[in-house]
Amino acid sequence: MMKKLLALLLALVAVAAFSACKKEEDEKISNLEAFRQQDVVYTSYTDPDTKAVFDFESVDTDTVKITGYTGPTEMHDVKIPATVQTGEDATTSTKKVIAVGAEAFKAISSIRNVTIPEGIETIEKYAFADCVQMVSVSIPASIKTIEEGAFRNNGIATLVFPETCGLTEIAPSAFSRCFNLKSLTVPAYIKTIGAGAFFECTSLETLVLSEGVETVGNQAFQGTTALAYLELPSTFKNTTPTGEDGDFAFSGSDVLYRENIKCPADSVAEDYANKMVLSEPEVNTEA
Repeated sequence: MMKKLLALLLALVAVAAFSACKKEEDEKISNLEAFRQQDVVYTSYTDPDTKAVFDFESVDTDTVKITGYTGPTEMHDVKIPATVQTGEDATTSTKKVIAVGAEAFKAISSIRNVTIPEGIETIEKYAFADCVQMVSVSIPASIKTIEEGAFRNNGIATLVFPETCGLTEIAPSAFSRCFNLKSLTVPAYIKTIGAGAFFECTSLETLVLSEGVETVGNQAFQGTTALAYLELPSTFKNTTPTGEDGDFAFSGSDVLYRENIKCPADSVAEDYANKMVLSEPEVNTEA
C-alpha cells in the first residue's frame, strides 16, 4: 500500500514538474516572440504613390525625424509624411514625425514643391540647402524652429509663413541666397531676424516687417540689390544702420530710396531710415 502511495506521489510530483517546465517553456517562447517582434525595426518609409523613400530615426518613444530622402530623378513634388510605421505592428509602432533632420534633403536638384505637414516642429540645419530648382514650400502652424541655413541657396520664389505659430526667430543664413524670392512679409510673431538670414536674396523687391518684429541681424538683408520697397514697424529696435556696431542689415540695397521706406513718424524705425546710406533716384535732366 505504501509503495502504491509513494508511486502515486512521485507521479504527481512528475506531473507538476512537467507542467511547471511546460509553463516556463511557453513563457520563454512567448518572450522570444515578443523580442522578435520588437527587434523588427523599420528605418525608412516608402511613399505609396511616388515610391520615394524617407529615412528616419527615433527622437523618443513616440516621435521620429526625417534624416534622408531618395526620390525620382525627374522633377517632382515632395510630401513629407506626418506619421511613419516603425515596426511590424502598425497599431503599436506608428510614430509622429516632428522634425526634418540636418541636410536631409540637401542638394537634391529634382525637388520642385515641398509640403511640410502639421506636426513638424523643427527644420534643422541645411535641411533643404542647395535645392536650387525648388519652387515653393509650405510652412505649418506647428513649426517652432527653423535652424541655420535650412533653406540656403534655394530656388523658392514665394515664402508664406502661417498666420500663427511658435516661431519667434529666423536663424542666421536660414534663407540666404534664395535667388528667386521676390516678395516677403515677416509676421508679427517673429521677433528676431538672424544675421545673414536673407543675405543676397538678389530678386527680393518688396519687404514688409510687420508690427512686432524687433531686431534685424547684421547682414540680414545685405546684397538684396533689387529691394525697392521696405516697411519698418514701430517695434523696430535697430539704431545704427551705417555700419557702426556691425549693422549692415540692408547694405547694398542699391535701388532702395528713402521715399520708398515706410515707417511710423517719430519712431526708432524712422530715425534708422533717415540714417541709412541710400542711393539718390536718378533725375531725368532731358528737356
